[in-house]
Amino acid sequence: MNRQVIYTDSVCDYVEAYKSDIIEQLEDNGFNKLVITSDMIYEQASSNIELDTSDLFDALKIFDRTHGRVLALADLGLWNGRFKGGKITRNLSDAVTEASEDSNTLYYERKGATLSLEARHHDGTNYFVFYEVTSKGEDYIQRNECRLTREELHNELRKNGRTRKIDFAIVL
Repeated sequence: MNRQVIYTDSVCDYVEAYKSDIIEQLEDNGFNKLVITSDMIYEQASSNIELDTSDLFDALKIFDRTHGRVLALADLGLWNGRFKGGKITRNLSDAVTEASEDSNTLYYERKGATLSLEARHHDGTNYFVFYEVTSKGEDYIQRNECRLTREELHNELRKNGRTRKIDFAIVL
């Protein structure tokens, strides 16, 4: 599997990512594997998600080892089409919180070594990739924030070591 789900509040995505764990959890609660139905699996997944939501944001605050701002680059799915966007936030927890929508899946993409968020809403789906702004990037922001458009600033930050990928081990 190329995608490691860190958190999801989508029951379908949760079951897909953790089905064997859910079945094991039901067995630990006294259910025989032969009588476990898909309804039971989805009900347990829904219950687990309710517990996980607050845990995610608490964990991001505790285990976030980024040293400052985070650049969230976005591919936004809106009612009138797809658009590029982005935002610079104070930290990883703020970036994930501000990007979140109705249904969210935070994951680590092994192939590109990126931390990403898929945020589904009534008009479509937004995709975010998070990068830590380095000290070189902070200096660049200070010198150029007022003279560049947001899009230009985001594009320039991705160059010459001004941002770095957020290490999966740091997040968990």
